[in-house]
Amino acid sequence: MVEQIKSEIKYKLKVPFKYSTGGSQKDAKELVIKAPNNEVEDEIIKIEEYLGKIDNKMQELIFSKIDISKIEDVQKKLTEKKKSHDLNIEKMPEEEKVKGVVNSLRTAEGLKDCLIAFRRILEKTCKVDNIEQFTDYMYTQINPSETRYLLGKYIVNFIGASLQD
Repeated sequence: MVEQIKSEIKYKLKVPFKYSTGGSQKDAKELVIKAPNNEVEDEIIKIEEYLGKIDNKMQELIFSKIDISKIEDVQKKLTEKKKSHDLNIEKMPEEEKVKGVVNSLRTAEGLKDCLIAFRRILEKTCKVDNIEQFTDYMYTQINPSETRYLLGKYIVNFIGASLQD
């Protein structure tokens, strides 16, 4: 059974940043990112293209290390392994899915373009502490490892979830 796509994701910042609201300074504690809509369609396409590059790169790496004559053998072993262990990704905890995506983000060229697209998505669909609209300046204040984690979380919850239908 396919999970219903969430309407938003909430992320508690590990490294808070300062922002202004109502004339005073606050520490940002949480980001609330709304599900994508047609306003961010171009950015979603960029991320999907990047994910396609990752998939192609992973296949290239896998096949460059396998003796072609043994592929049938490998496929048979994988099928047997899948039968003996339930490898159903839908049952995998979200945290593990996100970590897997974040690790795979490093495998293909184009991460910079993907992060630029994600930055635009955040500017259009994210609120800080569910109060203040996320800005370009706020993006510069986020820890880079948190940005990559957020991108992974976004992919798992919105892009990946929509591809499972």
